[in-house]
Amino acid sequence: MLLNLRDVLASDQLATDFDCVIDLSGEELYGERPFRQPVRVAGRLADKAGVFRLTARAEAPVETRCARCGVPVAYTKDLDLALTIVRSAGQDAAEDVYEVEGDSFELDEIIREQLILNMETTVLCREDCKGLCTKCGRNLNEGECGCDRTETDPRLAKLKQLLKE
Repeated sequence: MLLNLRDVLASDQLATDFDCVIDLSGEELYGERPFRQPVRVAGRLADKAGVFRLTARAEAPVETRCARCGVPVAYTKDLDLALTIVRSAGQDAAEDVYEVEGDSFELDEIIREQLILNMETTVLCREDCKGLCTKCGRNLNEGECGCDRTETDPRLAKLKQLLKE
């Protein structure tokens, strides 16, 4: 969605509201495409003495896999944004300041960047997920498999042998 700074300056309130849907289905993150459904973004762009303030809320349905057992996990990532937009920030601009050229900018790129920066690196199907058996690959959340998963560090194998004698 293209936001125009002149529309903000021309309004009586020196602000403009927006509500849009952004398609991020082609975006890849950690080897997956988590945004299979459109991301809904609603917010306001306001002028405060020549500096524009972007406040928005993004609701992104996310579809991924559990990091331990691999089962599908679906949840909604809610992201609240409060960013500063300036026409030219100079070389000493802060990291949370977005510099735009001209009178308009693409909201999609800002939302995409902020969503990726704020995504969880590890998603679990549940807090106490037991993962997969290292021997047979069975999902341990569904029950024990009976495999002997006790392994001795090969560097300590000689010590274990001495203890047996």
